[in-house]
Amino acid sequence: MKIYNLSQDITKLVCIIVISHGVMMILIWTSGYMLPVVFRSAGDARFPMAISTFSMIVFRIVFAYIFSLYFGMGMIGTWVAMYIDWIVKTIIYEVRYRKGICMKYKIVLVTAGTILFFTN
Repeated sequence: MKIYNLSQDITKLVCIIVISHGVMMILIWTSGYMLPVVFRSAGDARFPMAISTFSMIVFRIVFAYIFSLYFGMGMIGTWVAMYIDWIVKTIIYEVRYRKGICMKYKIVLVTAGTILFFTN
């Protein structure tokens, strides 16, 4: 971090954020961001879009504001809010995936004037 000429306090904060981000990416991020791709490829695009928008507004933005300002957590509060957003989305997407709801959609493929329907 010497090339950035950061203070010792900021260097400590950056280390905490980078390490926590790495751990959360390994544990949570993959399901929370790969399952929406699975849903969209199965023809279910509205659900992940609605959940992502709702989760971002409620958990990421509102909690970041609350944690950072009211609890005095500063930048760490913003990251904690983002991790909560990831966890909530992962839980919701995992439940939907395990129930098999996304498999009930039909995919319509239109190529060269031909309409193909794919069903289970």
